[in-house]
Amino acid sequence: MIGEPGKSRDLRWFLICACIALTTAGSMQVLQWGNRRAGIEQVGSRPDRNSGHDSPGFDGLGSACFTSRFPRTWTGDLWLVWLYKIHAEMRNYTGGRYPISPGKAVGFCFIPFYNLYWMVYAPFKMAQNLETFLGEGTVQPNQVMVFQILSIVPGEFITGLGALFDALAMLKVQRGLNELWDRVRTAAAARTDVQIEGAARGGSA
Repeated sequence: MIGEPGKSRDLRWFLICACIALTTAGSMQVLQWGNRRAGIEQVGSRPDRNSGHDSPGFDGLGSACFTSRFPRTWTGDLWLVWLYKIHAEMRNYTGGRYPISPGKAVGFCFIPFYNLYWMVYAPFKMAQNLETFLGEGTVQPNQVMVFQILSIVPGEFITGLGALFDALAMLKVQRGLNELWDRVRTAAAARTDVQIEGAARGGSA
């Protein structure tokens, strides 16, 4: 038995936010490293007596690390929320037959080391499942897999790049989901029209 369709979403805003995060964080990181280098040159790399560190370099490094991780953190949280929702919708639509529950989809992302595999596998599996409903080539699971791999390497090491590849994978999967939900709603509306027409004919007989 097929359940209710899920929610259609336009995730272009996520892609735009990822691009902004990539550009902003990259610019800030370059600026911080530039300030650090200029500070070291001005003080001649003289250690700070109080901290035991070369203070311009230490501060610049800390700020650069923060601006590098921040985009990945908040976009990663949004990605997890989205992952939970689409798996909840698919489980509902398939009457619980879809093998990955929403709790499992998100929970396995927090298992050390295994999560590197799971963050690629879960969206890839969803894309494969969508093609069983929509037809081969509609979602292109292999592209989703490549985007998710790139979101980890080099995405984890280049400022903001992980968020961008996450967004590209999300767009592919969500477009497939949107098409599936549209087809389900169209078919349901057509069945309703046939039933109304049949009832009207029966009443007039």
